[in-house]
Amino acid sequence: MTETRKRAVYIVQHYYERTQTQTNVDQYQFLGKKRDDTESLVYEVGGFQNNTGQLQQIHDYEVHSDGKFDEIY
Repeated sequence: MTETRKRAVYIVQHYYERTQTQTNVDQYQFLGKKRDDTESLVYEVGGFQNNTGQLQQIHDYEVHSDGKFDEIY
């Protein structure tokens, strides 16, 4: 995994570990690069919950190059 991908996952995971505001996520994964509504490049990170042995995506985040992120759902 490239440093940018690792950084995107770290930003989201570290934020929620630090604030302890989201406890239902078991794993964060890099999903890909895409464009947001303003056509800016963002890194998509998913928040997954283990549901009887299978990971189910329950959150989606867009991480911007400046380190800020938006929770899509």
